[in-house]
Order: sequence, then structure tokens, then C-alpha cells
Amino acid sequence: MHCRLKTRARSIALTLILLLIAAPVSGAGLTLEEILELRQVTHATVSPDGKRIAYLQSVPRDLDREEDGPAWSELHVIDEHGISRPYIAGQVNIAQPAWRPGTTQLAFLAKRDDDETTGLYAIAVDGGEAHRLAALETDIADYSFSPDGRQVALIAPEADSEQDRELAEKGFNQVVYEEGLLDLQIHLLDLEDEQATPRVLDLEGSAQAVAWSPAGDRLAVKVSPRQLVDDTLVFTRIRIVGLDGEVIGRIDNPGKLGDMVWSPDGEKLAFIGTNIVNDPREGRLMLAGSDGGKFVDMIPDLPGHVWHLDWVADNRIVYVSYEGTGSRLAAIDDD
Repeated sequence: MHCRLKTRARSIALTLILLLIAAPVSGAGLTLEEILELRQVTHATVSPDGKRIAYLQSVPRDLDREEDGPAWSELHVIDEHGISRPYIAGQVNIAQPAWRPGTTQLAFLAKRDDDETTGLYAIAVDGGEAHRLAALETDIADYSFSPDGRQVALIAPEADSEQDRELAEKGFNQVVYEEGLLDLQIHLLDLEDEQATPRVLDLEGSAQAVAWSPAGDRLAVKVSPRQLVDDTLVFTRIRIVGLDGEVIGRIDNPGKLGDMVWSPDGEKLAFIGTNIVNDPREGRLMLAGSDGGKFVDMIPDLPGHVWHLDWVADNRIVYVSYEGTGSRLAAIDDD
């Protein structure tokens, strides 16, 4: 236990140091040109053994040489000696890096080379070229590996109907605000079987995020009634779903919803939610069982908002809260 907490604490410290990376500032301050060239870390994830940190670096475009557009997103890795190396850099857009369980591979989402849609890729941290793990008819928006890394749950929009495609080819391709939006579906894929095809779970609503339980037998899924702005912002709820698509339990949280994280043993689910539907922002640390149902506000008198959370043991949660003009890194037991 102490070794595990020590490793976790070290990982958190390394991540905080990484997030403080900034360009050197001279006494004269930054010029407008220098501001436009600033790079920043947008995402960081620590390897399970605590020895590496994978992170995304946002790199502004050189508008003198490149077309206008958003900043590029590169994949970098810091090793246990603190040395950072670019793994996939240049004119690339890498998203959502995550360590694939049971392997030394780093997974991510990207549209590369001749890809027609955004796919799930993996690259070995010891070297080598990235290879594609999965691709669907539409862009993959989110994913979560099974505890052994042999399966993956993918979220992607349902494909256009043949009739819609035929109409689009004839010029009926007008874009009307919040009309014709496609629900997001969950696809389960066996990565060990090269002949396997993704299996769609028959869920009511539009899936927004998925987290595979460490117990391996269920998924926590954020589901909104429809893929509309108000629905995804205010009416997204958590469903506990079996691998056959059956809804095992429901968490009817009111209002906005933030991150959700399973306990290491898969017995509990912590999430950031609200107590009332009219709360302008999610920020309460909630705890529910593996079957959903009732949930508890862990810090009801907190004068602020919880923005980040994770588990450091089966019964201990760490969180970052913002209170007034300050912030707090703290831990709390699940009781």
C-alpha cells in the first residue's frame, strides 16, 4: 500500500511539474510575436508503473509557411530520468493519449495518412512506428480499454443512412443548427481477434463518455437523451451497463456532470456532479456503488468546486478543488 501511494504521489508531482512548463520570460516581458509562438501542455497521463509521463504539446502554426487553422497537437513522453522526447511531432493532431493495460503501448486518437476517419492507434514506448488498433465508419470520439487491454469500448457517431448519403451526393447537404445530429454509439471490439468486428451496444440515448470497470464486467457510460447542446450540457446521466448492453443500474444525477472514475477494485464510482439542476457548474464530489443507484455528496459543505479527482487506493480519493482565489490538493476516504 505504502509503495503504491509513494508511486502515485511521485506521479502526481511529476505531472504538476510538467504542467508548469512555460517559455522563458525576459525582464522586458513578452512581445506579441512571442505570445503567438507559445507552446503549452494540454493533456498529461502517467504510465501505470509511474516511470513515464505521456503528454500532448500544443504547437501554434507558422502562418508564414502553413495554412490557417488550429494549433498542431504533438505526442511527447518524459522518461524516469526526466528526459522528454517527441514521439509523434510535426503537422499532426494527436488526441486522448492513454496507456494500454498489460502492454508497453501508448494509445491515442488520430487521423493519419489516408485515413477517412479518426481511428485508435498505439505506439510502443520503446520505439517503432504507430499502428492502428481500430477504425469505424465515423470518427472515434472516446475509448476505454478493458483491464487486461484485450478489448476496447469505442464511442463514435452512428453512420449516415444510405438515403442521406444519396441525398448529399445530389446536393442536399445544407447544415441546419441542431438538426440531423447523429447519436453517439458504443462499440465493443476484441483486439486479440484480427477478424473480429465491432459490436454495437443497444443503448437508449447518445453516449458521451465510457469507462471500463477494473472488475472487467461492466461499463460506466455517460448518456444524454439526444446529441443536442442542452441535452449534453445539462441532461447527461450515468448508466452502468453490462458487456451485453443490458443496463445494470442508473445514477440519476441532477444537472451538469464532470469526470467519473472507478475505484481500483471496481466496487465504487466517484464522479463530479451537482446537487441541483440549476447549478451553473458541476463541482460536487459524488460517490456511488458499482450498480449505480443512490449517490452521496462526499463534501457537502465545501465552499468551492471540485474539478479533478482520482483514486490512490480502493478506499481513498484525491481531488483538486478551487475555493475562492485558491486551490487545494486533498484526499478523502470513501467513508
